[in-house]
Amino acid sequence: MRGRIFIAAEHGFCFGVNHAVGMVEKAVQTGPYPVRVLHEIVHNEYVVDSFRRRGVEFFEELDPSWRGGTLIFSAHGVSRAIEETARKMNVTLLDATCPLVKKMHARAAEFESAGRTVILIGKCSHREIEGVIGRLRNAPVVIESRADIDRIQLPPDAPLACLTQTTLSVDDCAELFAVLKARFSDIEIKSGICAATSERQR
Repeated sequence: MRGRIFIAAEHGFCFGVNHAVGMVEKAVQTGPYPVRVLHEIVHNEYVVDSFRRRGVEFFEELDPSWRGGTLIFSAHGVSRAIEETARKMNVTLLDATCPLVKKMHARAAEFESAGRTVILIGKCSHREIEGVIGRLRNAPVVIESRADIDRIQLPPDAPLACLTQTTLSVDDCAELFAVLKARFSDIEIKSGICAATSERQR
């Protein structure tokens, strides 16, 4: 019996992943060497392993003692402290942060400057969320579920702003948005889910 293979209309790498992978590819070809990447460049084992075989080194922590070579930030972004430390190092620094993640960094900072408490919908341990947290002066509220909203200890009229991780479920976020709006009267919500993620969920 022959099977049939269906290919989704929306497939392959999104713009942010192509941007990051292309940056590492160029560094592999041109140097300076060694090429080091802070965290996995993207969440794709095949891509990461293929770069490892070509000599790219991946690290979970920044080592200020590194000298020479190329240092690349992953597509997920980094905290302000990490960026400032890296810029003082004697390396060629490349920032492969997804443009949409950078936009979220800017929005979070703007909301905080406007006096709003920032709420982030996403996974606490995800590099993208860690990077956003590290861009703010005050700790944001991170929620992953309805239960997390129930535990928020803020008055119903508190000025809030809600942002999302770029790779979440559109429907799940919509449900959380509705709960937040019902509980808090002064909340601005900006979905950061990227177009590629949204299209693949249709």
